[in-house]
Amino acid sequence: MPPRPRTNFSRNTPRRATVVGAGSFGTAVALLLVRAGVRTTLQARTAAQAAQLQREGENRAYLPGVPLARELRIETSADSLERADLVLLAVPSTAIAGVLAELEQRGLAPRSPIVSLAKGLIAPTGAVTTSIGSALYGADRMAVIGGPAHADELVHDGGALVAASTDEDL
Repeated sequence: MPPRPRTNFSRNTPRRATVVGAGSFGTAVALLLVRAGVRTTLQARTAAQAAQLQREGENRAYLPGVPLARELRIETSADSLERADLVLLAVPSTAIAGVLAELEQRGLAPRSPIVSLAKGLIAPTGAVTTSIGSALYGADRMAVIGGPAHADELVHDGGALVAASTDEDL
């Protein structure tokens, strides 16, 4: 098998991130990315949810009272990932395998890292969410971010997140 292309994020490279999943944690992480100056797209599961987020300017169902940044682009999870050079998956662990399997069909670039924000293990095996992504795309493209912070803490008070990957550059 030929070597995989390396991910390359220099500080001077403009980044575009797509967060797949517009629940509380996905919305919070998308807002943090926007605050950090990353051009960010939040992908909702349905067109109705995306329209509601755009219309209301907040995620009333999952993160009420937190305004969405004007710079945050909102679309559906059926839209392409071609513009993203970082993809974050904020979907339930029960759905992660299906979402990972669809990424290439949705235009995932060959060098784009994939970050799992999913909590929990995958039933019935108890596998971690990144194990499926590593098998499909290579461990060097996978990372995971988790708590101890909750979505509300992240957008209001700050909070701690832990990131892990087998690739030091990622």
